[in-house]
Amino acid sequence: MFKHALTHDVAYSTLLLERRKALHRIVAAAIEELYADRLPEQYEALAHHYYEGQEWEKALDYLVKAGEKAAASYANQEALDYYARALDVCERLGDAAIETASAVAERRGFVNETVGDFRGAIADFERMLDAARSLGDRRLEGVALAHRGGEELFEHDFEAAEETLTAAMAVAEEGFDDVRLLASLWLGVSLIFTNRHAEAEPLMSAVEELVETVDDRLSQGWWGEIGGNMRNWAGRFDEGLELTMRWREPAKDNLQTAVVNVWTEALARGGRGEYQQALRIVEEAIETCERTGFSLVLVRALNTMGWLYGEIQNHARAMEWNARGVEAAVEARFPDPEVESNARLNLGDNLLALGRLDEAEEQFQKVEQVVRNPRPQDRWMLWRYSQHLFHSYGELWLDRDDHDKALSYADECLALAEESESRKNIVKGRRLRGQALLAQGKLSEAEHELATALEVAQEIGNPPQLWKTHAALGELRRAQERPEDARQAYRDALSVIEGVAAGLTDESLRETFLTSDHVQGIRRAVGG
Repeated sequence: MFKHALTHDVAYSTLLLERRKALHRIVAAAIEELYADRLPEQYEALAHHYYEGQEWEKALDYLVKAGEKAAASYANQEALDYYARALDVCERLGDAAIETASAVAERRGFVNETVGDFRGAIADFERMLDAARSLGDRRLEGVALAHRGGEELFEHDFEAAEETLTAAMAVAEEGFDDVRLLASLWLGVSLIFTNRHAEAEPLMSAVEELVETVDDRLSQGWWGEIGGNMRNWAGRFDEGLELTMRWREPAKDNLQTAVVNVWTEALARGGRGEYQQALRIVEEAIETCERTGFSLVLVRALNTMGWLYGEIQNHARAMEWNARGVEAAVEARFPDPEVESNARLNLGDNLLALGRLDEAEEQFQKVEQVVRNPRPQDRWMLWRYSQHLFHSYGELWLDRDDHDKALSYADECLALAEESESRKNIVKGRRLRGQALLAQGKLSEAEHELATALEVAQEIGNPPQLWKTHAALGELRRAQERPEDARQAYRDALSVIEGVAAGLTDESLRETFLTSDHVQGIRRAVGG
């Protein structure tokens, strides 16, 4: 024992190499003997001493165990370091450690995915792929290709991802259904995210069949999120929730699938109008992400909190969350501005609702710069948040009485929504068209648009789209000089609002919702 670290360093450096190695081995053997009944507490020390003692087989064993221990406690950087040293030892051991190298590289890839280092994950899965090829294990090669393709997708290298996943599909043709499931899943996701829905459809149909028969819990966990959100995007929130909950158990096997599954549940519940439950679930997801460093979902969950509060007209709290979402997205330095754009759109919606049109426009203009002039990597979900932009910016132009611009933006929203069967945004696009036409005095055309919007809104059951469409019809009925029909439309809107309020168990949330200018305006219209 030394009173000063420098004394230790000097003493240590004066030992001859062979003497140092021998001492490290003696210490490691002593630790194994002394702590035999609680050895996991000493994995780190054993890894260090056997590594420095160059007893490579034992060093590898304890490095892997120390890495697994660190990963389980979400000490991500420590896990990455232990796994990196384990891979270094595998190189020293050569052919005898190829199988271990493959397993360690896979585990390290998932840790890198957790911290958002997708390039690091790609390199790890490339190492796994090299090991699989050295072993001549075609199934393992296919799995490694599928993993690497998934990380290339997260890195937004869409062409590389498609090439890699196509290669994985070719391996799957040799009779490996688990490879087919994983590769089809990520290839289909890549096509969906880049607005190639028709090409993705047969792949996703295959996934939906395979996931029922192939015992691959990782793919099943991811399908709970991907399949659930596909249904959420289509406005089929009941189906989205059912599918997400169906695959909750396999999703619990690892951090990534567990958290994205919970986040997807919140999106489905928010779509159904179950705001109290959705807020609680997202808050839990945020806490988990902050504790574990899982940045991929953290920034999206912050946005989701902002969206949920905006839905129930609590724009002050919504703006706080959306501002955090913008800040976190900028700090994360993701390959594209998708998360930042969604946060800015939510923030713009809050400002618009508060009548701060110029500030709202600042947010919309920043997103529009991306939408109108996307870089290749900006294709990630561009089709989705473009719909949000076009509707929200169109509402702003409607508030400014520029009805032609409002119609133009409504048409752009509607074109993308109908192409992708995004029914919630179909409602928003149709309603905006109806409102703009009403403002132009084209009452019969407005009625057609609003009736269509209401029909779709009733199919999907999303409360804000229902009450806002009923209220828009109330405006139309007043313009048609049908006062009783107008009051009925406003009563219908208020009925939906009161149903949402009944589900808010937090009294302050309920009070803020019911006393908001938006809700009070509808209540006054009922009396008028």
